Amino acid sequence: PFHKIYRRLFPVVLELAIDQEPVCRQLFSALATQLVRWFTRNQAREAAETVALLDAVVEGLAGDPARRDAESDGDTFTGGTSEKVSGGAAARRRDLCASLAAECLKW
Repeated sequence: PFHKIYRRLFPVVLELAIDQEPVCRQLFSALATQLVRWFTRNQAREAAETVALLDAVVEGLAGDPARRDAESDGDTFTGGTSEKVSGGAAARRRDLCASLAAECLKW
């Protein structure tokens, strides 16, 4: 019954895990890793909750089409920094999701 909540929660956890703020990034990247370990260690590997997590990781790797369209708007900047959202944040998201996918395969 929690899979509907998880479908909305997991992408937010992944976004916070790549945040500019170091404390937020450190806390939520560790949480994301532990969530992957917890849900993939589950005996029912195809449980709806596990599938919701893996969907969020795969979408982070592939890039959400709606998010990619929003990020490709040329001069979109974050937090007053000169880093473009489409470049740095997308790369951090892919790196995090790739490490989470590797963690999933380990467990």
